[in-house]
Amino acid sequence: MIKDTVEIDNFLEETEFKIIQKFSEKLIRENPLGTRNGTVGFPYEKSLVQKILHEKLSKILMPFKVHRSMILNEIDPWAIHTDWHKDDADPYCAVLFPVSFSNKPVHTIVFNEKAYDDDWKSTQEPKNHDWSDHELRLLSHISEPTLQLVTMKKIMKWEQKKLIAWNRDLLHCSDNFTNETKTKTALVLFLSFDEKV
Repeated sequence: MIKDTVEIDNFLEETEFKIIQKFSEKLIRENPLGTRNGTVGFPYEKSLVQKILHEKLSKILMPFKVHRSMILNEIDPWAIHTDWHKDDADPYCAVLFPVSFSNKPVHTIVFNEKAYDDDWKSTQEPKNHDWSDHELRLLSHISEPTLQLVTMKKIMKWEQKKLIAWNRDLLHCSDNFTNETKTKTALVLFLSFDEKV
């Protein structure tokens, strides 16, 4: 990944997407997540997901290992956070494949600022970022003092068959999708650099 964010429409073929969709639905059905955000992990190396994705991802990303693989079921919008600290030695990027969501637009929002732990607010100085009305609507679940600590990099719209990726040190969040839909599901991979290559 040359850039720090990547979006590729129609990265998956229709048949590939349907397999991932059925795989995701089966995992959630067998591991009910209740009424809160949750994830169901699975062994990437032994999965159909690996057979579909690995070669395709290898063509567009730097050499990588999959550190964690999961199906995300999101009911409440995520606050601003980093995916850096997942107990791997050399974090690379997060890869997300939207699976299920309403026909209303939903997004992953990435900021310019970087963070390496949950105490990121203490390391950021307030910015004078001029938020548009559209951005403020998407970020209506984020408090104004917190919004003053970040600046917009990219709004990445969810679409089926699409690949969305960002460097794991970048702060990011979901939009306030609860204005439009009740839940959304995605396949998420946390990648590390493969030092052997």
